[in-house]
Amino acid sequence: MLLPPSVKPKEELGISGVPFHEIATGVLSREPTRQHMFGVYECFPAKDWRFVPNDEVDTVTPMTVAQVVDMVNDKPERFTSGFINVFKFYIQQKRLPFEIAVDGETRPWES
Repeated sequence: MLLPPSVKPKEELGISGVPFHEIATGVLSREPTRQHMFGVYECFPAKDWRFVPNDEVDTVTPMTVAQVVDMVNDKPERFTSGFINVFKFYIQQKRLPFEIAVDGETRPWES
């Protein structure tokens, strides 16, 4: 699914003028009282795009998927379980050659 540039994902990073491609949306849950709703999108911002801090995001650090995988595997305590689970799902959906080898609680995928 391609989203028009006016869709909500632009609010967090200030990216506009390009389409957002939906990778996945859904709910990760383990208990009926705790659910993590998410949406994962990809886009390619214009070369002149510059991040401006806002109420939701202070900074953006450009990183490769491999760098994030290494960080998650090395220091999983720096990440929420929701991020780790969504990131694992992203890697699976994109069929990327990476593995998150974090011990601990994982939540089953529910669409």
